[in-house]
Amino acid sequence: MYGIGLGVVMSSVLWAANLAKSVPGTVYIFPDIITLIALPALVLLALRFLAFQDNTLTRWSLRRAGTTMVVFGALLFATTLTILGFVSFSEPSARMLLIGSTMAFAGFLGVGWLTVLMATSWFPYAHGRR
Repeated sequence: MYGIGLGVVMSSVLWAANLAKSVPGTVYIFPDIITLIALPALVLLALRFLAFQDNTLTRWSLRRAGTTMVVFGALLFATTLTILGFVSFSEPSARMLLIGSTMAFAGFLGVGWLTVLMATSWFPYAHGRR
């Protein structure tokens, strides 16, 4: 559920930032610094909420939940970028859309997984519980 929410919020930010840029013939994966900062901030908030909601979560179960959340968010983010490519380009090629969605998926996963690893290492309530 949190992964879908993360994907929807990040997809909305992606769509709005690309519309604000309004450069014809281009679609950006992370159009501005706000989009790049929003992903770790939202992952941190969701993990913090999960950890405070359930005190029995161990560090590993929190990492597993964060990884699942990031994967679902990345799938939705990549799908949104593909749809944005269809809407933005007059004649989109399948190769271009595939490369763009793959880059969006990989970028989201990279930033998200690093955030999950750092967040679960830093949270003070997770120490001692493996």
